[in-house]
Amino acid sequence: MKRPVRLLFSLCVALCCGTAALAHAQQAVTAQELKQVRASGKVITALWTSRGDSYTLQLVFAVTPTSRNMKPPTANQPASAPEPVQVKLLRADGTSITPLRQWGTSVAPKPCIRCTPPELVYTFAPADGKQAVLADIRIGDAVFLEQLEPL
Repeated sequence: MKRPVRLLFSLCVALCCGTAALAHAQQAVTAQELKQVRASGKVITALWTSRGDSYTLQLVFAVTPTSRNMKPPTANQPASAPEPVQVKLLRADGTSITPLRQWGTSVAPKPCIRCTPPELVYTFAPADGKQAVLADIRIGDAVFLEQLEPL
């Protein structure tokens, strides 16, 4: 009697795990490269991404001597940005959308061979991401207005 119960339990667990994995795999991720910001040389990657459950705007900065000598974070300068960074999205009517969350990495304080570039990721709610038409990105004194495509 124990063997059929174990087999049935194992099959149920496998079915549940497979269903969860399939649902996760079906969640399409689409992205738009933000070319103006990237062309500026201030970042090496700038992406606007739809992840199904959220939208993200990702900035990856080049590792430079100034980014290695960063000061502790403040309200306007996250730990990972070599210059002050501000990001907001705009709706078609001109109202701004602020991010739900902001996440960032920092660089190694000493020179290293395999440094991870500093990165900032701003997360937006799905409803806000769908309404966004323009990204207002400010890095230091530079202002970038990027047209966002529906994803």
